[in-house]
Amino acid sequence: MIIRMVESGYLRESLTEKLFISENTLKEHLCNIYRKLGINKFEELLQFTIDNSSLYSQGEAG
Repeated sequence: MIIRMVESGYLRESLTEKLFISENTLKEHLCNIYRKLGINKFEELLQFTIDNSSLYSQGEAG
């Protein structure tokens, strides 16, 4: 869900508000995502969503 929200244009501050979670909880989620994707920062996650946006749009169709 976080990756889809980032792809839709949500930034860190708006993610915490929209998901009703604390900044620390978001950091934990992002660290897990970064580790699984082999990236290190939010900007790389943004680039990942751009490079792989077709993966998410196909998944929503079915």
